[in-house]
Amino acid sequence: MAKRPTHQLAYRAIRIEGGLIPAEELTRLTLLTDPKGTEQAEGQYRIAKGLKLRDEIARDFKIALSLWHDFKALRQRQDVQAHDVTVRQWLLPLLRDVLHFH
Repeated sequence: MAKRPTHQLAYRAIRIEGGLIPAEELTRLTLLTDPKGTEQAEGQYRIAKGLKLRDEIARDFKIALSLWHDFKALRQRQDVQAHDVTVRQWLLPLLRDVLHFH
């Protein structure tokens, strides 16, 4: 049986476990940088002109955190159905308001 090639990656915040995202794919994604080679431009994320990517990330994180706190409190209640609360109060708002799926 042929042994799969191994890749040595130097990511500070990523550790690959298993094979869901191959190392080659992560390497390919790192090549999608701006001309300076530091980060992607706001335009590549469909961010409105004049806004900063960091601000949009912080905004979405705050929304997600608020949704999580509300969901965490709701799921402790006995008078609600867990599935409905999970879908309607957590998943759908997360997908719509944080991950921008419409």
